[in-house]
Amino acid sequence: MKRMLLVGMLLIAGIISSFSQGLGFNYQAMIRNAEGEAILNQDVVMRIGIVQGSVGGTVLYTETHAIESNAYGLVNLVVGTGDVVSGVFADIDWASGPFFLKVELDAEANNNFVTLGTTQLLSVPFANYAFSGGSGSTSWADAEESVSTNKKVGIGTASPSSYLEVIANEPTKAGEPIFEVKKATGETVFAVYDNEVVVYVDDTTTSASGFAVKSRDDLGNSSDIFTVSPQQTRIIVEESTVKGVKGGFAITGNTTKGLVDVLNITPTLTEFFVDEPVTKEKGGFAITGNTTKGLIDVLNITPTLTEFFVDEPVTKEKGGFAITGNSNKGLVDVLNITPSLTQFLIDESVVKEKGGFAISGRGNVKELGDYDIFTVQPERTEIYVKNNPLKAGIPGFSIFGLDDQFGAGELFSVSEAGTFVNTNLAVAPKVTTAAVEGITQSEAFGGGAVTDSSGSSIIEVGIIYSTTGLPSLDMTFGDPSVSGIISGDPAFADGFSGLYMSGLGAGVTYQVRAYAVNADGGTGYGSIVTFTTLPPYTVTFEVKDSFNEFPIANATITLYQSFYPYSTITNAPGDYTFELVGGLYNVTATADGFWDGGTELFVDSTGQTSVIFLDDAPAQLTMNVIDDLGNPVEYASIEITNGEIFEYTMKDSLGVAKVYLNPGNYTYTVYETTYTGAVGGSFIITDADTLITVVAPSIPTYSVIV
Repeated sequence: MKRMLLVGMLLIAGIISSFSQGLGFNYQAMIRNAEGEAILNQDVVMRIGIVQGSVGGTVLYTETHAIESNAYGLVNLVVGTGDVVSGVFADIDWASGPFFLKVELDAEANNNFVTLGTTQLLSVPFANYAFSGGSGSTSWADAEESVSTNKKVGIGTASPSSYLEVIANEPTKAGEPIFEVKKATGETVFAVYDNEVVVYVDDTTTSASGFAVKSRDDLGNSSDIFTVSPQQTRIIVEESTVKGVKGGFAITGNTTKGLVDVLNITPTLTEFFVDEPVTKEKGGFAITGNTTKGLIDVLNITPTLTEFFVDEPVTKEKGGFAITGNSNKGLVDVLNITPSLTQFLIDESVVKEKGGFAISGRGNVKELGDYDIFTVQPERTEIYVKNNPLKAGIPGFSIFGLDDQFGAGELFSVSEAGTFVNTNLAVAPKVTTAAVEGITQSEAFGGGAVTDSSGSSIIEVGIIYSTTGLPSLDMTFGDPSVSGIISGDPAFADGFSGLYMSGLGAGVTYQVRAYAVNADGGTGYGSIVTFTTLPPYTVTFEVKDSFNEFPIANATITLYQSFYPYSTITNAPGDYTFELVGGLYNVTATADGFWDGGTELFVDSTGQTSVIFLDDAPAQLTMNVIDDLGNPVEYASIEITNGEIFEYTMKDSLGVAKVYLNPGNYTYTVYETTYTGAVGGSFIITDADTLITVVAPSIPTYSVIV
């Protein structure tokens, strides 16, 4: 039988049927299976019991409801209107509580009930008691399809201070709301938690989707002040007609000096205030865009920095952030930011009021107030240079250019010393990037074209690709699966194609763009084109003992590509599954106690398997030859015999020599002319590895004093 769970039990207080229809109270629940999935459109039977006194008290009334869950897994019923099993619902004396609701579920509708729980009843039945003519509260009025009261209502409190007050009786669990407003589908629209309030906005293009804060005038007319939708967030600043009345929008920082504005917007002025901080703490304001690459900042404001981030979009869809002024001509944008454009829109007002955009500075001396650094008005743009005697250098304003290595060079500067213009300026050619073609697991073809050489001959063209960052000539190129540069023929600068990218990784996303360099040293880049190689093949190996074909658990497998870029791939011991590009591989497996083994495998499809057999290796003998001071004896000659048969002679530069021997009795002799004769001994080889340390005493040396 399917395991079924009943969750989300809800008694809807205050919804009572009229006397002509009989008493009862609504009950709603969501039915889920053991995996937590809602059970949709299924016939079930609910058995409801009214229990008096305690959870295990007397059952006064029992009824059943045969019902079908809806398309969301919800069931709705009215307790008191079901098929009576025992008792009389109307005879329940609600004043003799407490009462509890016992719920049982027959998930298969085959008279096999499972008890789901017993919950104490609160306000609903007592409202029934009031309607039945008892001495209970008569605060609620019963209409045809509604219940109302003119008194304050408290949930979780007996003394509400407002018309509706909800208080959690105890701290809620993480993620559990205190209060929710839901749609008929069961989806939350508004939720209140211990530490936050959440408004959910559906991702739809309909006009009814969103959240708004509105103002209302004396005539009852409303207008938007702040709106949020999946497409945009808008702050609307009213252009007040009352003299002296200030309107707008401000972002304020709480400092040791009190509240100070960081961003201030009015219909006639937009101001960013840049403070001179005395600490290194970071604070500010950011506007972030949600892209396929994750969250990225579009506008970032701190007391020491204001940044606008402009992205290069890959689609024509419009998104961004706007601050709008409400003028006599309707809504007009003051500040408009999208991933591809940032605009400050300044009205050419016919009145004498000041309008425009300003970046202002604030000094450490409060009495001096604010001072403008940069102002923009319809008729004039001004940059103000502040002379600071405490700092070295001449105050001024400069425009710098970046070369192809991102080195800065001054192009234009203005200061008290004069105006400087650099005429030695290289103009970069204009380039477009062609679509990538012929994409496989490890190969692709790209190209581009120079649309404007900027008056100088083209001396170099090509494409650059990368998995991370912006492809450019200043990158370090090494592993072709990560990044690379492919040069073309500058003679075909107006259309170069078929540039071969090889050694790419399977299932990897790359960014590629064309580039061109002219004779003046100007470097131009085309737009970024993104492509993804075909997914890799999954190949699984098995490693077995060749003697008994038992699996070997902790072997290390290494694959050597027989094609460019001839990479070596080694998995961790025991990991026998590889994600590979198609082609020929030489495979080697190593494991303790076995000789190395291998095979050759041509990979051309996913799901391939290959078995590698390893032969048992005999025990390993390790001989460590040292002198009487513990130093290794280099290139010592070691002879090993097992009676009549000469077995092995070995030399080692570090005094450590290894050899595999079959089980048996052996003798050894170590020869070294700088030591006192030959040193020897015997040993026994079993199935286990053996270590022998040999000490070769040094020949004594004598000094003759004359």
